[in-house]
Order: sequence, then structure tokens, then C-alpha cells
Amino acid sequence: MPEKFTPSRPDRELISLLLDDPTRKTPPLRLENFSEYSFSSNFLQPTDGWNFAFGTEFLDSDTARLIVPGNKVELLIQGALQSTGYIDSVSISTSRGGGKEYRIEGRDKMAIAVDACANPLFSAKDGETLADFLPRLFKDYGWPNEDDFSIDAEADRDIRSNTHGARSKTKKSEGKGFGKRALKQYKIHQKRANAKESVWEFASRITQRLGLWIWASADGETLFVSTPDFEQAPKYKLLVNREGTTNVLSSSVKHSSMNQPSAIIADGYSYGGEFGKSKIIVVMFNNMVSLGDLPQDPEVLKYEKAGAKFIEGPVFPFASLVKLNKYKPVYLHDDESQNLEQLEAFVRREMSLLQRQSIEASYVVEGHGQIVDGTFAPWTVDTIVSVDDKPAGLKEDMYILGRTFEKSRSGGTTTKLELIRKNTIVFSDTSSKKH
Repeated sequence: MPEKFTPSRPDRELISLLLDDPTRKTPPLRLENFSEYSFSSNFLQPTDGWNFAFGTEFLDSDTARLIVPGNKVELLIQGALQSTGYIDSVSISTSRGGGKEYRIEGRDKMAIAVDACANPLFSAKDGETLADFLPRLFKDYGWPNEDDFSIDAEADRDIRSNTHGARSKTKKSEGKGFGKRALKQYKIHQKRANAKESVWEFASRITQRLGLWIWASADGETLFVSTPDFEQAPKYKLLVNREGTTNVLSSSVKHSSMNQPSAIIADGYSYGGEFGKSKIIVVMFNNMVSLGDLPQDPEVLKYEKAGAKFIEGPVFPFASLVKLNKYKPVYLHDDESQNLEQLEAFVRREMSLLQRQSIEASYVVEGHGQIVDGTFAPWTVDTIVSVDDKPAGLKEDMYILGRTFEKSRSGGTTTKLELIRKNTIVFSDTSSKKH
């Protein structure tokens, strides 16, 4: 973990748009003088979205011809690449007092796979691996090769956060074909795209069953098929106390025992279509809560005699547990779960969704990053921040789920951070899915 964190200098932070010029073999044109902008990323959203507004006094005719829907754009902060995508729309407005203003909106490269419908006749072949299936599905959208997919996003996080320069591979992923070999471990069953289902939705529906999520790299050349990294060391620090802050302008932290079950009891497919008639049952206790002096619920333990499978989740620090005074079991039924493995994945997902609500934390900070060991590091999704918020009673490492860079004349240059507890995003238990 870096030892020194210093508030950033918003007046020195420079966000740039690089406009591709497909008609000439020249470097991309750079736009930097914006009246306002907003650039949002969230790990659980398939695309990054952004919009920028600027006046025509900074716009020459050579640049104006490149500001058209469909043109390629790269976004950088202090030279650190954040996203690569395409312009979705261009709005031009005029007023007698304000002159002429351009507003451009766009998303990263995954947007085309989000907008395009998957062919309903396209199907995953029974026994096919992800290394075979994903290139077939995404070949018309920019990722036709097995080497276009990887399970290791560490180097990409380093590029976005400017913490290890512009390296393109980690030791783990060095060598062409690492992602291909890893993805060959995941076998899928025959599935066909649903009507009006997008390419990304179809792919995500399959990968989530295997415990994986899909997102694009900063340069848009690679699709990561992986999970959040909750084990990495914190890259940043948020400090709120009487002595000062690390550029925190405002914060909101909510601790809640609402919707926190003592356990989930779920059963799978049954002819009756309701709880209690299935032969497969999974029980998971909530490690996020403390029952004090209460023993485990005897009614729940009865399911052990009924042949239920009891599963464990991640362990949370004792000091952060939510106290429950009474048993609060939740009973669920999932007709989509045809076997014990599928039901176990369903229960883990449902528990993580509930556990995520135990702490809701958001911070608005000045600027778009921190000075970490002397280097400017932009706030980056899928990283860890060490939080010491004494007024809110929150002191633990948190996961950056979402961040929005904003600038306006009235609000200045800020970043909105959405934080969740570590280990509260689970797509499924993948240990039994690797063959």
C-alpha cells in the first residue's frame, strides 16, 4: 500500500479528448477547453458514458469536421488513458447572449454490442468453452480473436490509475494467449439468444452463470471476462476527521440492518413452482450479521436433516458486523435452478445483493485523483480505497464501484465516488464450474 496520499490540484488536472482523423495519417486532434463535462464509470454498467460542452471560440473548421456521430474518441486525464469509444450524438445550440455551444455525448467501445441485438438463431454450442464462444459472438463488433479476451485486468487498472506507467501486461498475463488458455476452463451449455436481447446481454447472461463479468479495457482492444478484485491493496485514501480531509467536499454513509437476513434458505425447480416442493435445497448463513447470544436458528438447522447443502460466504471483520436481535431468515424459490450447482450460484448472488446494502457510502471529492507517492493517480473503478471517516464511524478498505468526473462553472472540478464493501459482488461460485 502506498505510504503517502496528498490531495490533488484540480487547477493542474487536464482532461483531454483525442479525436481520430480517419481521412489523414496524422495524430489525433486534441480538445481540452471545456465549459463543463461529466464522465461516468460503474463496474456493473456495461459501458462508460460521457458528455462534454464547449464554445466555438476553441473550435477551428478542421476540428469541427471530426465532431460527428460515430467518430472514434479517446479520453485521458493528465495523459492517463481512461476510455476509448465513439461519439453517439452532437448537439449544437445558439443564444444571443451565450453564443454557439457544442455538446458531444458518447460511450466506450462496448456500446455497439449493447445497442446491437443478438441474432435469435445464434446459439452457444453444448460443451463449447468461453474461449470459443465469445470470439464467435463478438467477431462483428471488434473482438474476433481468442486473444482479444483476458481474465487479468490488473495492468489495465494500472494504466487508468497511472500507478505503473503504461505497461500493457502483468507478469501473470505475459505471453500471448494467456486469456485464451484461462477461458478454456469454462464450459457452457447450449443456449440461444432471446428475442430482442443485445449481444452484450446474451454474453453476460452466459458468463454470469459461470461467475464472470464482461467489460472493455481502456484502449478498447481487449474484453475482460473476470470478477472484481477485492484482494488488491488500496490505491487511495479517504480521510475525514477534525484535523482535515483528503479533499472530501461532502459525504454520505448509511449503516443499515434493513434487508439483512440471518440466513437464506432456497430451493430449486419443482413441478409445483413454489417453495417446499423441490428436492434440492441450499442454506447460507449471513456472515455480515451478528446474532449476539442467539444460537443459529433451530428452524433453519432442520433443513440439514432434509438434505440441504450448507454453504459458506466471505468472512467480514467482527467490528463491522450488523447486529440482529431476532432471527430473520429469507426463503427463496428459483425455478431456473435445475441442479445444486445452479441453486448455489443463485443463493450466493442473492446474498451478495443484500449484503451490499449494509453500508452505502458516497463521497464527493475535489479534483479527479490523488497524489500517490508523488504521482497523480486518477480515481479508478475496480480499485480499493482506504476509508477513515470518523464522523461516519467507517474505517475499512472499500471497493470503488463507480466514479463520475464532473466540471462546471458552478460546481468546479469534482469526482463522485460510489463505494461498497469488499466481497459484496458475487455472480456465482465458480469453483465447481472450472473443468
